[in-house]
Formats: sequence, C-alpha cells, structure tokens
Amino acid sequence: DFTADDFDSGGTYEDAVLAEYHVYRNPVYVNFSGNAEIRFENGTLLHLKAGVPVALRSDRISVITSVHIDDSRYMTIENLTSYNRMVSAELKDTFLVYLAGYHNKVKQDFLVRVRDENPGIAEWLHFGDIDPDGFLILENLRDRTGIDFRPWHMGQAELDQSAQFCRKLTDNDRIKAEHLLQENKYTGVLTQMLNKDQKLEQEIISWQA
Repeated sequence: DFTADDFDSGGTYEDAVLAEYHVYRNPVYVNFSGNAEIRFENGTLLHLKAGVPVALRSDRISVITSVHIDDSRYMTIENLTSYNRMVSAELKDTFLVYLAGYHNKVKQDFLVRVRDENPGIAEWLHFGDIDPDGFLILENLRDRTGIDFRPWHMGQAELDQSAQFCRKLTDNDRIKAEHLLQENKYTGVLTQMLNKDQKLEQEIISWQA
C-alpha cells in the first residue's frame, strides 16, 4: 500500500486516496493505444487499432465485461506526455496504457482482468521516471496486481546517455532509494543514482526515442 511519503505533495496523496473510493477532483481517463477489442456490459464493442489512441473515463473501467488484446506485449506508462510521444519502432506489437502514477483498485483490477483473459501476452512492461519514485510506482504495480512487470528503458544506460538532463536527488529520494536497495531491488541503477547524484524524468527518454 502507498503512504503519504510516496508522494511529492499532500495534494497528490489525497487524490490517490480519494481515487480508491472512486472520488476524483476532475474526470480521470485511462488512455489506450494498440490492437484490442473491449466489450462493455451494455453490449457496446470498442475496436482499437494501433496508432489510433483512445481515452476512456476511469469510472467506465468497472463496466467492461471483456478485453481481448491482439498485441504480444503490454506496457503501462507513468507520464501522459511520454504516452503521447510513444512512437518508437521498438514498440511494434505493444499495447500501451497510460494509467497515471500510483494506480487505484479499479485500474489494478482491470490489469488483472487483462492478464487473466489474455494468456497470449508474452511480456509485461512499465515505463516511468528513472528516479526512486518511478521504481516505487513499478513496485506498487507489481505488488498490487501480481503481474511480473519489467522496467523498460529505466536503467543505467539511459542515465549515462542523458546525463546532461539529469537532476540532483533530494534527501527524500535518497531515503527511498536506500529502502529499495535494502530489499535488493533495482540495485544497479539505484546505486548509480546515489553515487552520481542523478535522476531522470522519462519525458527525456521518450523525447529522444
């Protein structure tokens, strides 16, 4: 479970707590891009095609009755700007989803449904900020869904390639990084972050792709 310490401000923490009870300050959307067929409880059938992104209001997720993904990879993306820039040739046959930071139970249940209804998905990926919060979001995603999500372009190579765009760590960043290292998580990239005092927003990587 997430705590207030996982967020940069009290407001974002409050938003995440409220979302657990389906209460939102403004409508929240889940964005999809890829090849899929989604059926709703009223019989509506939504056909998705790669290159034609669709945004679905978050409260509509609970009335989906079936999801069939025709791509072999599934990737969640932390940042909306990066989601909108995802045009890399590496992403062929990849279903992209923007879920926005920490994921509430409705979104987590949706991911579990996708896994259960689509055994043909061979790889589950996550693309987020290369900072302690980015990896905590990934860990939260893995823990809350039980799905073996792997980081995509969130490693030491990306930090090296974009060193000029890196920012310095805060004291809170260091505490979170040390906590993850104590659990033997993402040791290579987190150790580099601490040793070189650097972190990187995922928009830089998506901009270069």
